[in-house]
Amino acid sequence: MRLIRSLAFAASLSFIVGSSVQAENWTRFRGANGQGVSSETDLPVTWSATENITWKTPLPGTGWSSPVVWGNRVFVTTATENGVSCRVISIDRDSGKVLWNTEVHRQSPGPMREQNSYATPTPVTDGQRVCAVFHDGTIVAVDFAGKLIWKNSDVDFHSLHGLGSSPILVDDLIVMPFDGSSREEKTIGWKVPWEAAQVVALDSA
Repeated sequence: MRLIRSLAFAASLSFIVGSSVQAENWTRFRGANGQGVSSETDLPVTWSATENITWKTPLPGTGWSSPVVWGNRVFVTTATENGVSCRVISIDRDSGKVLWNTEVHRQSPGPMREQNSYATPTPVTDGQRVCAVFHDGTIVAVDFAGKLIWKNSDVDFHSLHGLGSSPILVDDLIVMPFDGSSREEKTIGWKVPWEAAQVVALDSA
C-alpha cells in the first residue's frame, strides 16, 4: 500500500513543481503552514498509471510518512527488517533517483496494530537538515548528504496504535507531541494504560 501511494505522490509532485526553480517548498506534514494549501497554480487534478506521472521509484520497507520537498530534494522515511531498521531516504525530484538511503536508528518494534507503521510521522526540514521521528519515540536529524547529525531516544514511547502526529520546526526547536502511551507492567500482569501525554521540544541544531 505504501509503495504505490507514496511513489505516486512523489512522482506527481515532481511533475507539478519540477519546471520551476522557485517552486514552493513542502517542508512538513500538510505543507509549510500546516494547512495543506499550496500557492502553486495550474496543477493537474487527475492521475493514473501513466497520466501526469513523471517517474516512479520503488522504496524498501513500510512507512505511512508523507514526502517533504526542499528545492530538488524529496525526503521520506521508512522502516525495514519488520520495523527494526529506521531509515531516511533522499530522492532527486527531477529524475526520481535515490540519492541516499541512510539507516538512522535500530528500534525494538514491539506489537502494533496493522493499520499503522513503524515510520509514520512525516519528517520536517528547514533546508539544512531533515528531522524525523520513529515508532519508539526516537528523534533524529540528518543533513542533506544523509549524515546523521544527532539522535535522541529520551522518549520511551509505547502504543498499540502507534504514532499519528508529526514534528514541526519552531525557530531552532523541533517540537513533537506524544500521546496514547501504554506499556506492559509484568509485576501486575497487565497493561498500564495512557500514563501521560507530553510535548517534546529539542534543539534542532
